[in-house]
Amino acid sequence: MGDTLVTRRTTRSAMLLAVTPGLRWLVARLAVEPGEPARTGCDGCGSPLRPESPAWSALWPAGRCGGCGHSLGAPAYLLEILILMGVTIAVLAAPSIPIAIGAAWWVLCAVPLLFIDLRVHRLPDVLTGAALAGVLLMETVAAATGGAWPALGRSVLCALVYGAALLVFALILGPRGLGLGDVKLFVSIAALFGWWGWSTVFGVLFLSFLASGVVAAGLLISRRVRRGSHIAMGPYLVGGSLAMLALLA
Repeated sequence: MGDTLVTRRTTRSAMLLAVTPGLRWLVARLAVEPGEPARTGCDGCGSPLRPESPAWSALWPAGRCGGCGHSLGAPAYLLEILILMGVTIAVLAAPSIPIAIGAAWWVLCAVPLLFIDLRVHRLPDVLTGAALAGVLLMETVAAATGGAWPALGRSVLCALVYGAALLVFALILGPRGLGLGDVKLFVSIAALFGWWGWSTVFGVLFLSFLASGVVAAGLLISRRVRRGSHIAMGPYLVGGSLAMLALLA
């Protein structure tokens, strides 16, 4: 029985890792400055990002172009580690199969957003929108199959209330505070964690701002940034969400 369990876990991990080249492709394509077209090739040697090109090897865990060795997209192996960890704790935390699928889908959208925001300080709508759509779809399935309509209503209400509050916060503070991409990302976070309750959504927000504040203070003390410097908030929102999933699991 132990061997069977190990085999199943190995199979599931292999299936999960099979999707990571596509996620690396998204990071490589979308990690560009606002207003610029999606990346189509290696920045180092210009090889096109196509299967027959050396740049295609950047979609594997090492994350480097096979022609010039230039790092393209997410850092080596880190995306795969976060995907395996994030999906595992999402499945363990979820109270039902549809919610597990929705939480896992959110992780698959959020981890690429983390690396894109770290590189170019932007959160593309195609991923924030997909994260929200997948979460709401699977929560609707969970409500329809399990009669959990109050939980679905709470999730939608959390997304609306927290989204509106953060939008006002972002408009007041301007670009030095939250960006609109951060607000859109947190709408999907609120929709997901609203299934567990209002306090869970607040917990994610608290953990995210606490972590960003500690890191920002450390960067200021070490003089690696100056007052008024913009710090990407997306990674902290994703990190706070993963930490909350781990606590729920």
